[in-house]
Amino acid sequence: MHNESGGAALVAQEQANKVEAQARKYRQTIPFIGVLTASGTPGGQILSKIRMSSEGDFLVTHVTCKIVAFDPTSGAVVDPTTFGGTGLSLKISESGWGRELLRDYTALETLATPGYNEIIYQPFPFEQVLLSESDVTFDVRNSITTVNQTFKWSFHGWQYRGSFKVKGR
Repeated sequence: MHNESGGAALVAQEQANKVEAQARKYRQTIPFIGVLTASGTPGGQILSKIRMSSEGDFLVTHVTCKIVAFDPTSGAVVDPTTFGGTGLSLKISESGWGRELLRDYTALETLATPGYNEIIYQPFPFEQVLLSESDVTFDVRNSITTVNQTFKWSFHGWQYRGSFKVKGR
């Protein structure tokens, strides 16, 4: 025999917990666009930062990324098969925890949508907590190509109100 009133109380408590959690968080996407101009030679690098919201911490659940390459002389979109791949590698760090989100430079096409000029963005699982008011630094390097490339990156996840980290620590 089971206790029906106890079950109803558990359901009511679960609902109350969900409502309380929803009051503290909402879905958010944080986009970032980087342009690496090759100027006709490989070896370019860009360091770009975005600042996280002061509203609270951001729990990243996944990322999407797309790479688009352009011929530096004509400005036309270039298929990566014509120049042997992007040659872009990426390293990401976050100042709130003082850590690297990618341990070393990672080939960008391992995270980016295959097909480059396709509309579909394939989500890549990437669970990270980015602290309120922290800077996320993108360090992108071009090792082999002579074309200009744009990468469109988005963090997807939950924006929280408030921070898990005690200020001043």
